Amino acid sequence: MSRLYSYRPFIFEPIHRGGGGVETSSRIRRFGHLRPRPPDPLFIATRAAADADATAAALWEARKSERLHGMHDFAAHLADTGELRRTLTTDDTRDRLFALASPEVYGLLVLELGWLPERYTTWLTELLAQQLLR
Repeated sequence: MSRLYSYRPFIFEPIHRGGGGVETSSRIRRFGHLRPRPPDPLFIATRAAADADATAAALWEARKSERLHGMHDFAAHLADTGELRRTLTTDDTRDRLFALASPEVYGLLVLELGWLPERYTTWLTELLAQQLLR
């Protein structure tokens, strides 16, 4: 399991409801709540400098790689628990998570278009559930 598990283990913990089944949308909801915060200034500065500076480009690639790895682990977890749509591969799911839950999308909707973070969280949660879960 990736570093995502080490500092956000609650994403991977099953959520049981009365009948003993797992509530699938709760895991996505937990994931959606991780994103509603402004991208950190280091993220913004690294991204802005990556095209012009080799050190910044290496940092940017490392950051993307870490995010991709965490998204892959979450996608694999959804597949392992049987919650993932049968038509999706783990890599397809990783890519959707990476794009939809990106700091760039948050920046567009919340920072540029003025969405409230709560609106963004609701939108992301619903969209991820529609896109990924059975």
